[in-house]
Amino acid sequence: MNPRSKTRTMLISAAMALVALLLGVPPAHAAGRPTTTTTVLHGLTETEFFPDDICGPRASDVVFTIRTQVIHLTERDDGSFSFTFTETGTYHVDFVDPALADQDSQFTEAIHVTLTPGGTFVASVAFHDFPTGIRIWERFHLTEVDGRPVVERDIQKVTGCP
Repeated sequence: MNPRSKTRTMLISAAMALVALLLGVPPAHAAGRPTTTTTVLHGLTETEFFPDDICGPRASDVVFTIRTQVIHLTERDDGSFSFTFTETGTYHVDFVDPALADQDSQFTEAIHVTLTPGGTFVASVAFHDFPTGIRIWERFHLTEVDGRPVVERDIQKVTGCP
């Protein structure tokens, strides 16, 4: 399991919940100017335990340090919105098995979710992780029209596993 998959799943789920909320609530502001919020955070740290990793059953404690996290939301009076989450950081993997060397890594991730006035929902994720000797690329895209998937693509490539 890729440690970032959990975060990506939670963010996409949160964005979809936001879509449901926005579909049920009429816009609160007058026609014209969109409402935009941006949150920028630096230096967040989180520790998690994983029973396996992208290369197999290799349990580890992982310390994530987020260099920069940006969350940007734009809501328009027509009910449409755009949500962007961008994150870059590093992490340190301390494998439970002492025979496996600890690993340091860095990653970048971008998630974008859009809901159009006509109800088209688009979500995309781009993730790149480049730890020592291992390369991980993930691309995800989903387009739904009237609640039906029209385009769904999930690409993952991993190289360098021992």
